Amino acid sequence: MIRDPYQAYIDNGVVGSDPVQLVVAMYETAITRTQEARICLESGDVLGRARAISKAVNILTELISSLNPDVSGDIGQNLDRLYHYMQRRLQQAHTQKKSEPLVEVEALLTQLLEAWYKVAEAAVQKERKQIAGAPQPESRTDERASAYGDYLLESDDVFKGRAVSA
Repeated sequence: MIRDPYQAYIDNGVVGSDPVQLVVAMYETAITRTQEARICLESGDVLGRARAISKAVNILTELISSLNPDVSGDIGQNLDRLYHYMQRRLQQAHTQKKSEPLVEVEALLTQLLEAWYKVAEAAVQKERKQIAGAPQPESRTDERASAYGDYLLESDDVFKGRAVSA
């Protein structure tokens, strides 16, 4: 059985920890469910097809509910329309027993997922820059000497092949 990344995020309790990664997981799972629906359609598994389509539709519903019109503007409105369109296409695939809508939805989800991968990578890069630009703790040049006297310094000199004079 295929592992469900969306369910794994929920099970591990990281739903609120990284919204971008959660969205990526939702897209990946919606794609997986759409693929499962197509396999079930081809094999004649009506219950499996219904279950897979239902899960994909539910994920799209979650994505719709996560849109914030105050922040997302035109992009949010376009995504809202696209998500609803994909939901209709998934339902058509089930009721009409056709794979074409499933293929179309999978392609749309894949294109959107690629964009979210770029968003996730940009977030990682931004975080790395912030970490690199953060003030670093001061290092003490004589830290080992102050903690252990000259013992470590002398031991290091011996290990490096230098004689230590007493």
